[in-house]
Amino acid sequence: MGEQRPDHAARGASAAPAADRLPRTIILRDVVVFQVKLFFDGLRDLLLVPVSLVAAVVDVLAPGKNTGQHFYEVVRFGRRTERWIGLFSAADHLDDRPHEPMPDTIDDMVARVEGKLRDEYGQRKPRERPPP
Repeated sequence: MGEQRPDHAARGASAAPAADRLPRTIILRDVVVFQVKLFFDGLRDLLLVPVSLVAAVVDVLAPGKNTGQHFYEVVRFGRRTERWIGLFSAADHLDDRPHEPMPDTIDDMVARVEGKLRDEYGQRKPRERPPP
């Protein structure tokens, strides 16, 4: 039938990778859904940039004991929408493949840079100011 290429028919189903066994209709559906999700993800990011900056400015400039409340509420909203969008959920079709080790996240890299900066500058004695 039209779902399988001739070169794969000769090899047998067990030799074909998981993506080759998926019907084309599923792949096309996943492509369309992925594009819609990319649109919503980009729109969310476009809106979160100014909203998060305004929330941060309000939190820094407004006196009170709840400093950061507005900014972190925007971050929580972003996390919820990230889960709702599920941008890369189509990769679930490849669950029979071994999972690749997760690379470092941006948070991991920032923590390493912060640690190195603390090590570098935290060990130095502050410069004495020259007498006026």
